[in-house]
Amino acid sequence: MKMRRNTDRYGKLVDIGKDFRFRFTPPFPTQMPIFRSNTFAVTSIEEFEECFSRGDAFYGRMPGHPNHAELEKKYAFLAFEGPHPISPSRPWCSADGMSTISRVLLTLLKPGDHIIIPLPVYPGVQGFISNYLVKFGVSVSYYHTAEAVSRPLEEILDRLVRPNTKLIHHESLTNPTLDITDERRIADWARPRNIILIDDITFNSVFIQNSLCFGSDIIIEALSKHASRGQALGAIFAYNVSSLNQKLEAWGMPPAEEVFKPIPYLGGTMAYEAAWDFSEKLEETFPALQHRARNALYTARWLEGKKGVFVKYPGLLSHPQYDIAQKQLVDEDGEPCFGSLVYFDIGGEERRAREFAKRVASTKKVMLTVSLCAPETIITPVWHFLCASLSCAEKEAMRITPTAFRLSVGKPPWEDLCDVLEHGFEGIG
Repeated sequence: MKMRRNTDRYGKLVDIGKDFRFRFTPPFPTQMPIFRSNTFAVTSIEEFEECFSRGDAFYGRMPGHPNHAELEKKYAFLAFEGPHPISPSRPWCSADGMSTISRVLLTLLKPGDHIIIPLPVYPGVQGFISNYLVKFGVSVSYYHTAEAVSRPLEEILDRLVRPNTKLIHHESLTNPTLDITDERRIADWARPRNIILIDDITFNSVFIQNSLCFGSDIIIEALSKHASRGQALGAIFAYNVSSLNQKLEAWGMPPAEEVFKPIPYLGGTMAYEAAWDFSEKLEETFPALQHRARNALYTARWLEGKKGVFVKYPGLLSHPQYDIAQKQLVDEDGEPCFGSLVYFDIGGEERRAREFAKRVASTKKVMLTVSLCAPETIITPVWHFLCASLSCAEKEAMRITPTAFRLSVGKPPWEDLCDVLEHGFEGIG
């Protein structure tokens, strides 16, 4: 699929949201400052009414804070600008990925609703559902994304759907195993049933896969990954107004603008410094992502040549959903861009994984930790770090083993990374 082409796209981000400058008495700042104020004052009730109608902020938790507004305008440009049938919304930024996910789910769901969650899924989502949503009377059904390789996706969903199934929350590129959902197929299945489709696109980012173009109603992205260089926490969501409103009406709910209006009461406000940081870095995000993706592809090919190592990367022909990746994971010019994450399993006993991780970390060139998409390469033992809060049964349901790793490939040369990994392999036999 050819995505819309706009070679000046990221340069345009520089000027978006800069209308704040003209609210200052000249000379005004050329760059957005960090507004370290949680309250904003007026000089009359009439002025308040004018500002309120314009959506200006009076308290930092409510919509309209200048730093939040600039970030949301820039993300709206990335999500909605271009020739596609998406009805643009105002994006909402939040303190982190989980606050965004919990805000969306708590706003849309009520006791008695049913949801479908494909596995694997970020463990925090699984924990939120089992510890909170279920307690509030929401039921959930799971299936494994990899099942769709051998069985039609529609058949799997038909087996799980109920009359009260309101939404599907999924990751189009799953964390951590990098399974891929065919976005058009799941959207085509959900649409006539008025099931709200939410896609967490964090692993891909809006730069590689804007799932609104494929039929998702809501996209969620943790900006803490691609857009922060590991220096700030925050996330954002946006939605297709027309498709979401149609489904909300079928469920007897108000339009999305009204449904989401109370969201600030759930807390989770993004720090002003973080919003400023994301806004400054967005225009630099995609070139950095392209560079890391190239490194990841070469590293995945190298790993695939290691005897006894199982590798999954969307850009490898061996990936069972490679054909879907070719259609969905593309840059603005329609060229494949498969992301910077590699999943691999070295096999054998658990002690091998422990020794491998220790040897890799000892080089000080690869960070042994959680998170992803920082400038440096990060290696994460999936069973021990990422899924530490899950039971063994929950990990096994996600088809994760104690010898599996997630590699977030950074900016240094891929050859140097392979030397580090080779050092790890040399010590485990």
